[in-house]
Amino acid sequence: MLGDMARAMLVKGKMPPRFWKYAYVSACFIHNCLPNYHCPRSSPYEDIYGPRPSTTTIYPFGTEAIIHILEPKQAQKMSARGLVCCLLKLLTRSGAWLLWDPEKNCLLQPASIFFPSFQPTGVLATPEQKGAPQRMLNSMTLGEVPKKSLFEKEISEVDYLPPAKDITIPQHLGQALCRPH
Repeated sequence: MLGDMARAMLVKGKMPPRFWKYAYVSACFIHNCLPNYHCPRSSPYEDIYGPRPSTTTIYPFGTEAIIHILEPKQAQKMSARGLVCCLLKLLTRSGAWLLWDPEKNCLLQPASIFFPSFQPTGVLATPEQKGAPQRMLNSMTLGEVPKKSLFEKEISEVDYLPPAKDITIPQHLGQALCRPH
């Protein structure tokens, strides 16, 4: 069972087979966090350590991670400030991440890391939370826009617009920069 999980993680993460140890460690961690027939009410992890592990530090094996480069050497103004790597594991004692850089083929333990695939989407609140705009966003379905009321509101606002003088569009930069007298 652990072998199947580790193999699937290596394939899904497009990782080389030499990282099988890290895939097994990740598979074992996931297996121990799930209840089983020996401990149906809790997981083996909970039986040993107490509370459940924090889901804020659990990411899939091989997932894309971007390391923030603090002081890029010989970098130009528009050069990249991040390095794309693959996650191997969370080092439990230090709390640091162990990453693999496929371009340089080396292991890294960065201080600043970003997981682009696991960022909030923006509309996370539930309908029970306060705030009319948030409730409206959560209750709307795709394609559901109150078109008629928006149209009527826009038409009524057009009636209140003050008349404007006709303006001429500048033909070149000199005309655009000149202020009318």
